[in-house]
Amino acid sequence: MRDDDGHLAGTAVHVPRPAPQTRPMTPSEIAALMREITEADEIGVDDDFFHAGGKSWDALSLLVILAERSGVKLSLLDVFHTRTPSRLADLIAHRSVTER
Repeated sequence: MRDDDGHLAGTAVHVPRPAPQTRPMTPSEIAALMREITEADEIGVDDDFFHAGGKSWDALSLLVILAERSGVKLSLLDVFHTRTPSRLADLIAHRSVTER
């Protein structure tokens, strides 16, 4: 039987999406990313992103790239609360386990 648009009625097929893959990131990887985004000469694994010159819009760029590379979506508040590559790496590792 067809509906008014000529489509088969009642034949919708639900195709489940695969769960996104998550990958923890090292503090060194995150520090390198922060250096790239802020154009800072040096950001160590325990350095504060904002004290190193990061701005709010830089944090947004950081969030997008972290999500692309790790598969974990963080919020702007997460960056404001964690601030360092080490703490962000810990948060990503924790979320990659709990979001599966």
